[in-house]
Amino acid sequence: MPWSGWLTSGDAVKQELAKEGVLPFSRFFASDWPMNAPSGALFLHWLVTTAVIMGSVTSDTYTFVTNMFLYSGSIIKCKADALPPCPLLGRDADHAQSSWASASCT
Repeated sequence: MPWSGWLTSGDAVKQELAKEGVLPFSRFFASDWPMNAPSGALFLHWLVTTAVIMGSVTSDTYTFVTNMFLYSGSIIKCKADALPPCPLLGRDADHAQSSWASASCT
């Protein structure tokens, strides 16, 4: 994935969460005004990042922010890897395998 896609994908996720009404001030964060870009979500990203950097209690802010990013990403990935595949949830295994195989072959 190119760096530009990696850097802006989080903002797109924040914008979609706002569209679903999960975030406070959803209308602002869900908008794509003024240039069809997730401007509200970019502002939210900037706000949280600035607060973390300015509010860090350690003298080595770079290491703190890097570790926080890496550890939180590792925890999320480990939890996601521990979940069973979605087609197997709530179904019998034969039905899930046949529908999964037919969906992947088309």
